[in-house]
Amino acid sequence: MGVVYAAYDPDLDRTVALKVLHPTRCGRGSEGEAHRRLLREAKALARLSHPNVVAVHDVGEHDGRIYVAMDFVRGRTLSEWIAAGPHPWKAVAGVLAQAGRGLAAAHAKGLVHRDFKPDNVVVGDDGRVRVMDFGLARPAASPPDAVRSAPHPSPLPEAGVVDATCTGPLVGTPAYMAPEQWTGAEVGPAADQFAFCVAFWEALYGRRPFAGETVAALAFAIARGRIAAPPKGRRVPRWLHRIVRRGLATAPGDRWPSMEALLDALARGQDRARLRAAAAVVGALALAGAGAEGYRRYERAQKVAGCEAVGRAYVSAWDEAARERVRTGLVATGVPHATTTADRVLAHLDARADDLRRARTETCLDATVRKAWSEDLAARSLWCLDERRVALETLSEELARAAPEAVHEAVAAAAGLPRAAPCRDADLLERLPPPPADPASAARVRRTLSRAATLEAMGRYDEALSLARRALDDAHTFAWPPLVARARFRIGSLLERTAAYDAAETMLQRAYYGAMHAGAFGVAVDAAARLAYTVGYEAGRYDDGIFWGRQGELAEAMLGGAADPLRRAGLLICVGDVHYGAGELDEARRHFERALEIREGILGSDHPMLAGLLNNLAAVDLLVGDYDGARRLQERALELRERTFGPEHPAVAQSLNNIAAIFLHDGDFEAARAYRRRAFEIRERTLGPDHPNVADSLFFLGQVHEAEGDYDEARRLYARSVDLWTATLGEDHPFLVSPLIGLATTALAEGDPAAAVPFAERAVAIGDGGRILPADLAAGRFALARALWDAPAGKGRDRARALDEARKAADLYRTAQGREKELAEIEAWLAAHRPK
Repeated sequence: MGVVYAAYDPDLDRTVALKVLHPTRCGRGSEGEAHRRLLREAKALARLSHPNVVAVHDVGEHDGRIYVAMDFVRGRTLSEWIAAGPHPWKAVAGVLAQAGRGLAAAHAKGLVHRDFKPDNVVVGDDGRVRVMDFGLARPAASPPDAVRSAPHPSPLPEAGVVDATCTGPLVGTPAYMAPEQWTGAEVGPAADQFAFCVAFWEALYGRRPFAGETVAALAFAIARGRIAAPPKGRRVPRWLHRIVRRGLATAPGDRWPSMEALLDALARGQDRARLRAAAAVVGALALAGAGAEGYRRYERAQKVAGCEAVGRAYVSAWDEAARERVRTGLVATGVPHATTTADRVLAHLDARADDLRRARTETCLDATVRKAWSEDLAARSLWCLDERRVALETLSEELARAAPEAVHEAVAAAAGLPRAAPCRDADLLERLPPPPADPASAARVRRTLSRAATLEAMGRYDEALSLARRALDDAHTFAWPPLVARARFRIGSLLERTAAYDAAETMLQRAYYGAMHAGAFGVAVDAAARLAYTVGYEAGRYDDGIFWGRQGELAEAMLGGAADPLRRAGLLICVGDVHYGAGELDEARRHFERALEIREGILGSDHPMLAGLLNNLAAVDLLVGDYDGARRLQERALELRERTFGPEHPAVAQSLNNIAAIFLHDGDFEAARAYRRRAFEIRERTLGPDHPNVADSLFFLGQVHEAEGDYDEARRLYARSVDLWTATLGEDHPFLVSPLIGLATTALAEGDPAAAVPFAERAVAIGDGGRILPADLAAGRFALARALWDAPAGKGRDRARALDEARKAADLYRTAQGREKELAEIEAWLAAHRPK
């Protein structure tokens, strides 16, 4: 796909590898497509920073040709290294393990290489192995039309060309392509694993596992799983053969769950082999009267094996029986998307369990084998890991007995489980408070808090609040300040969820200051973020919200470079919400974009936590008039939610409603109605007809009918929305404001201003109580102004007040960026209705 030059970078005084566009070898890609492929390679590699991936330094264009400046690596390709063999199996495993770690790093960033082969791996003269040429890489979560290879029949490369990279309908190098790449199924990390194992087999045995002189013959062998018998004379352990053989399974689900899982199995096998070798050395040296060194090797191998055993047993509660209980519990709810949800939940729980096992093994190795960590540091790491293990266990227990409403939150709850990485960060661990003097009592309180957090994630706020309060009482009994602060944070978070805003503010402040005093700076960041949202966005006290955002930054600064970037992203989102509420859209966008960059970089491009941020950014685009940008973001959020949660999940309805808003603005009422009808049907079917979110969909449908001039239907939908909100949330909840304004504007459109007055009055009265956006209150005031002006005498007319309400509405719009159109409408109305 390109010509690669050795080049000199005068600014950095170093040699680089410079790839410049080259016509495709398969001869079917257009020049534009070739440009796009090269840019994909640059963008994919630029997102990776890993020792086993070639680094990208720069990308640009010269005379219409795109170039990418990369690491210059002295060495040879893996193909050349294999050809120079045969190599002992230990050498092969060492080289391929490094390449595998590069692929695993790409998968962790949401990328699929799609063309892994020995020619795309370089074995450096320094011994380091690097994966390169991500020209076919796509995000693992790309839209289906961008991820799928074309199903047969499709044009194939020349009959004998099985080693060339092809683009177009068939993407990849035939000799290394997984069965799903041939058949048009979705291509994910499992396809890279298949290609990796083809290369591994080739390096071990000197020839590939699938034979075929032509592409058609090769495709047939791969599709049928016809693996050639290994040649005689190559000494490859059975355990290693089995590992590689599993990665060559025809069905993706029969391969290893991930590259990480394959590499873990490889590492375990190597450790066992070293243990056996050490034992043999001990015996040999003992016979020779020189067994001391052998015993040392044997002892070290035993310790390594012991740490691996500790890691494997660490999450013993999450086994096949627990997986089956979770699946059975979710499916038994009868919710339409329960089976899909179970599959997605189990994938997240498996990943977190594997993450914890690896981290526990590494902590043991650092403390007992490598001697890199002190006993205190290892204890801090274990205390941190134990908290995450308890979170996994409590969530799995709740999911096993899930109520129907819990199914809707299950994927997000599983995806939101904390990662183990901070528990392996020595700098961060040294800045955390030491474990308590009475760890058993603290662990009991922490388990209670963990269950409260799980119930909060599942939407069971009252139960969670009761548990959190009990945990706070227990924490006071042995007075360990970090745990007291954590309990106060959980209570404050739950009070905010249940709309007890004043009590939430008080408790969160106590949590913040208590955490700062105790050195629990992570808890302080969380408390400050929630305070910024509660007082800044919910209560509309924007200056106070910004203040708490800065307090969060102060707490984060106390952690230095060891701060958790995901925690930072949470703070950025809350402060971005404050700026959004205040109409400071440029600042809101800056905060949301930075948070998205952090989350996507750590969690990958297909994590459900990205969807809400995409919605936030789209909302900003909508207000500034960038409707195309808003649509692209909302469509990405929709695609992500459909793939992550399933097409029938209530979260999908939110994205459908948001996309419909853009169609509504463009005057495409038919498309808007179709999207919002589907959203309404999803919510009614999955949540039940009396759920508050159904009231939301009724309002959105009413908007479409009002825009079409179907006022009878709009009024009916708005009234149902008001009744449902009132029944579930009370007479004066802020969510009532929008459908009440809809009833007022519908009455005005039908020429009945007297009927509009009470609806607008009620909307403004609720809005004056706070906790709604200024623009929503402005819309209510302007509706009230028009109703008061046009109402007949004796039936609500009050023109002096009408002018006052209109002026107040204009003032509110002036404080909000992106509301110029609404402001101009009010100013024109005022100009036409001022007393002469």
